[in-house]
Amino acid sequence: FISVYPNPFNNELNIFGINDGGTIKIQNVLGQTVLSERLTSGKNQISTQNLADGTYIVSIQTENNTFVEKLIKTKK
Repeated sequence: FISVYPNPFNNELNIFGINDGGTIKIQNVLGQTVLSERLTSGKNQISTQNLADGTYIVSIQTENNTFVEKLIKTKK
């Protein structure tokens, strides 16, 4: 079970439930990858302060799972 929070987010995303490492990819609504990072097992924090406000598609690929969710970045 993978959890990505908060939504909406501001300067960071928290990812919980990664058991075997993986990769997170954040794409804008045009399908362009704006951030990609390796994840470790357990809890991960991803800095998103360089992303513009707007809607993003977050996909996490692990050895056993694929997780996709739409998230919104705001200034709050």
